[in-house]
Amino acid sequence: MKKILLITWVFLMGTLPVSFATTFTSAAGGDWATPATWAPNGNPDTGDFNNAGTGIDSVIIDGHAISVNGDTYGGADGDPANDRFTVSDGQTVTIRGGGSLTFTDSVNNQHAWVGRGNNGHGTINIESGSLISGGVQQLRIGSSGSGQGTVVVGDGVGAAGDATLDMGGQLIFVRQNSGAAGSAHMVINSDGQVINTRFTIGQNDPGSVTMNGGYFESHTADDHYIGQNAGGVGTLTMNGAAVFDYKGISSNPSFRIASGNADGTMIMNDTATFNMVAGADNIMVGYGNSSAGYLEMNDNAKINISNGSDNFYIGFNNGSSGTMIMNGNASIVSLNNDGNSGNGVVVGRGGHAYLEINDNASIITESSIGLASNNSGSGDVVAVQQNGGTVSARYDLFVGRFGDASYTLTDGTVSVRDIRLGFQGGTGTFTQNGGTVTATGRDLWMGENDNGTGDGVYNLLGGTLKVDRISLDDPGNPGVDGVFNWGGGTLTMRNPNFNQGGGGTIDYTTTDPINGIGQIVRSGTTIEVTGDMSTATAGISTLDLGGVYLNNGARVDIMEITGTLDLSGADHLISIDSPNLLRPIGGSAIDYGSIPLVTATGGITGGSFNTFAAPMADARPFYASPFAVSDPANLKPNTFYIETTGDTVWFHYKVTGTVPEPGTGLLFGLGVLMVRGLHRLRRKD
Repeated sequence: MKKILLITWVFLMGTLPVSFATTFTSAAGGDWATPATWAPNGNPDTGDFNNAGTGIDSVIIDGHAISVNGDTYGGADGDPANDRFTVSDGQTVTIRGGGSLTFTDSVNNQHAWVGRGNNGHGTINIESGSLISGGVQQLRIGSSGSGQGTVVVGDGVGAAGDATLDMGGQLIFVRQNSGAAGSAHMVINSDGQVINTRFTIGQNDPGSVTMNGGYFESHTADDHYIGQNAGGVGTLTMNGAAVFDYKGISSNPSFRIASGNADGTMIMNDTATFNMVAGADNIMVGYGNSSAGYLEMNDNAKINISNGSDNFYIGFNNGSSGTMIMNGNASIVSLNNDGNSGNGVVVGRGGHAYLEINDNASIITESSIGLASNNSGSGDVVAVQQNGGTVSARYDLFVGRFGDASYTLTDGTVSVRDIRLGFQGGTGTFTQNGGTVTATGRDLWMGENDNGTGDGVYNLLGGTLKVDRISLDDPGNPGVDGVFNWGGGTLTMRNPNFNQGGGGTIDYTTTDPINGIGQIVRSGTTIEVTGDMSTATAGISTLDLGGVYLNNGARVDIMEITGTLDLSGADHLISIDSPNLLRPIGGSAIDYGSIPLVTATGGITGGSFNTFAAPMADARPFYASPFAVSDPANLKPNTFYIETTGDTVWFHYKVTGTVPEPGTGLLFGLGVLMVRGLHRLRRKD
């Protein structure tokens, strides 16, 4: 019986292919296919998938320069058109000691593979030295079926650039057309660099790239993808002092975090830096077709955009979804300065988008910031939540441009030229619960319109809002109105101009739409302010009682402040409307009096109104008195004086009467005669 089993075993072994694993170490520089290149003397089997004798050899290139032909690689087998350099079946290629492996010209334009086919596992470790592509089209990591591939550049021990992967402008696929059981990973350590390439991470399946420091240089005319097509899940993680230089040669390539029904994630930690330089085009977090992009920036991570035509998009094209979270001291700096409102940072351009800014994070752009900036007019559902940090733009902030958008500020600062809410048919809402918002150049516009209708709402519930003017509608488009809800905080205006075109609503009655607690109440010609007011720290602050607070036929509106009025700003003035409302009827009549323009029960501090915008001239002159007076009877006719006491701003005046027109004088005389006649009749009765 034992003899029969032994014979059977020998027979079976003779019918099966025999493959023994061998580790080949370079003995000299030269061609891969030359046996003398290796110790032991031979030709490493690199896993030609058309060779039934596939082995599981491993290779160490130690300090030597090895080249491998793009068609034969490990040696011709009669079918060079289907040969390809493949590290699989448990194989490992290690480059160390400053050695190199160079792919020479491939007539048949083949690819190099790391982990291919079902259960195909492969690894390339570039510890110190270089892997150079001079002849393959692509480096595919983890491909076809359940292939699992890993490429590691650098061992984290050497100096920067000790380990190099140079693709010569060709593509790296980190997971392509594979099965769910496969995987693909690339790791770039602190001494590693990947140059002259572009990548797709997770084309149709999961793939990841992790940078633990190190350097990545894309230099190509084609787009980059983190998650490209349906089923693709790509992840790029940048740690330590990792640097990614995104360069374009031509055609303005874009960097897409999730595209075409895929999911893409990019996480930047520590001092990781992403540089978008000349020749590149756009960064897109979520690009159409149900894609879901996610970008998270932590610690001191930074994105630099230096090309003047570049845009940073979160949620691009209908069906996309983009999310970005900024924590710590993370920052985006956009140096483009073309002034185009469509350029700069765009949150939602046809897709759903969410941006959250926390801690001391910052977005600084030399262009504009747009929320819901989709000129197709549909698809945008956008929200920005700023809990701290800084948002700064040289030009404008658009909230709801064509689409629907909301911006909520709980803390931090926003500094832009103009703020435009509900622009060109969009709906924009800005809710300020704290922090400081400054329109450095001009205005807060609500309901502005170029082609269609627009709705804008500003809820000032806390913090400080500093603007020149607030315009609640578009003068050329009746019905395009804005709403300003003032329920808390401080409003500082240099040239107040509410209701510029006659429409819109200022709601002084509620702190917010839910609680219904009022801070500012207007009753007739009196505006009551519960809280404090202050003037601007720069420029000119104007309290325009005849413009901001409409006169409605009264002599002048009166502002009553229960808190303090701080006049410590740089410069400030006060103005009212025409003195005609003050004049008595009759050219020889004289009237004088004192009107409290502003009262502050908490006191007026910091100074006084140092200038006064004289009322509009009418038929008679009206001058500021050169002498300080407290009793208006002591004024010369047709003069006025502004006096600021501890809690009141007084307007002292003395005016002569108006001279009625001839028709008006006749009617006035008839009226007097009628009144006298009626008086005599009553006396007779």
